[in-house]
Amino acid sequence: MKKLTNKKQLELIIKKLLKEKTLVAKAEIEKHTNDYKEEVKKAVLTAVVAAFSFLMALEWREVIKNYVNSLLELTSIQGDVASASIITLLSVLAILIFTKVLGVKEVKDEK
Repeated sequence: MKKLTNKKQLELIIKKLLKEKTLVAKAEIEKHTNDYKEEVKKAVLTAVVAAFSFLMALEWREVIKNYVNSLLELTSIQGDVASASIITLLSVLAILIFTKVLGVKEVKDEK
């Protein structure tokens, strides 16, 4: 009868350990799920901001083009080339500035 009691105790211990492992696994899954949800939110936010930025750029493109044409008294094609050149130059400068200011520093592995 003592063996049976030891066997039951062993079964209870195993059940308790399995329950604890299950709880730990559920907690890990929940943590990773929350991390994933946050990453999806960030990605959606980035896409929405990019879409609105693109919309603004399209609207300002016409304004800049017309202003350059009237300011420099150029033909339509000359004005298009001039405004495209100005916008390209300003965009490249902005990209370089933001890359330097907001750039992520790489960590070098030392072996």
